[in-house]
Amino acid sequence: IIILAFKNHIDVSKTEAPSRIKRILKATAGLTVAQAVLGIILFINIRIVAIPFVVIIDFLMFTIALAIIAQAASAATAYDMWEEKEFTQATK
Repeated sequence: IIILAFKNHIDVSKTEAPSRIKRILKATAGLTVAQAVLGIILFINIRIVAIPFVVIIDFLMFTIALAIIAQAASAATAYDMWEEKEFTQATK
């Protein structure tokens, strides 16, 4: 997921897509890194040493996973709308 998130961010950064879509993908890539770090902490907890507050780490993992799904879906929809010229700037 980390590789896919960074690939999407890099690929969209090379296009003329609106900066909002690029920022969403950058944030999604950052969240995948945070998810990986928390996963490593949980792995250490299971295999090596007991870490306090594991419930909080589990909650953070779940919350970040939901955020990644929501942001990836949002960016995909926005990019598709931009690509199909459905994404327009507000006029005064």
